[in-house]
Amino acid sequence: MVINRAFYGEQTLYRQYPGNRNSIMIVNLSAYIFYILALIFPEAIWLGIATMLFNLFQLLGHALEMNIKLKTWYNPGLVTSLFLFTPISICYFRFITANGLAAGRDWFWGVGMLLLILVSTVILPVQGLKKKDSPYLIPEWQIEQFEKVRNFASVRRKG
Repeated sequence: MVINRAFYGEQTLYRQYPGNRNSIMIVNLSAYIFYILALIFPEAIWLGIATMLFNLFQLLGHALEMNIKLKTWYNPGLVTSLFLFTPISICYFRFITANGLAAGRDWFWGVGMLLLILVSTVILPVQGLKKKDSPYLIPEWQIEQFEKVRNFASVRRKG
């Protein structure tokens, strides 16, 4: 719902276009591949940098872009982005900087890997699987929950 209505402004086919239940599942699960790889290979500082930058992109999306476009002060994912992903990222960056663990090439490859993560976990699933007649509709109960949260967190004046 957030991707379809906030990011793409879809007002008619928002239950299945451009994101649908299938593509959104892939978006939400595929990022774990990179997090798991970063945990398995902690010496790959560039991979850690990429995943921590990805965390900060989530903060930008949840704290700013989604709220601005939905005209809300809260959305699902904001709390985790703000109080989990952001502090972890800050601690990681402080640690690798204080201990001289990141060279210029690590930052270069980290940014490159961030772009790969964004493309493979967000852009490709949504764009590659978008169909106006998708059978993978977002269920009505999720739409109802989205509307409840949006109405609760609305910054628009009621009445």
